[in-house]
Amino acid sequence: MILVDNQIKKLVKDGTIKIENYSEDSVQPASYDMRIGNEVFITTARQVIDLTKNGGRFTIEPSAVAMVGTYELLELPKNIIGRPGLRSGLARQGLFPSIGIQADPGFKGRFFINLINLTSLPISLDYLDPFLSIEFN
Repeated sequence: MILVDNQIKKLVKDGTIKIENYSEDSVQPASYDMRIGNEVFITTARQVIDLTKNGGRFTIEPSAVAMVGTYELLELPKNIIGRPGLRSGLARQGLFPSIGIQADPGFKGRFFINLINLTSLPISLDYLDPFLSIEFN
C-alpha cells in the first residue's frame, strides 16, 4: 500500500523514515519531492559542478547526460521501500531519467539520477528544484 501525505509526515516526525534536509512543503498527496543537490556531473563539461558556487543553475545540452544527486539524504526502515520517479513536468520538457527500480528496505543515502536531454534544445535546472518524487510502500 502506498503511503499518503499524513502517513509520510507522521513517519518522518516519529523518525521511522529519516529525511535529512526534510521540508514539509515537499510532501505531496502520495509522495515526497526530492530536490536537486549541490553537485552535478554533466558529460559535455566532463567535470563536477558545484551549484553553490556557480549561481545555482546548470544546463543540459541536447543529447547530453547530467548525473544529479538529491539534496535530501533518505534512510528507510526495514519494512518500507521507496520508488523514485522523475517529476512529470521535467519529463514533459524532454528529460528522460535513468533510475533504479526502488530503494530497498534499510536503504540509506542520496539518489543519483542520470537525466538525459532528449530534445534539440538546452534544458536548464536550478539548485534545490524539486526533480524526483519518491513513493513509499
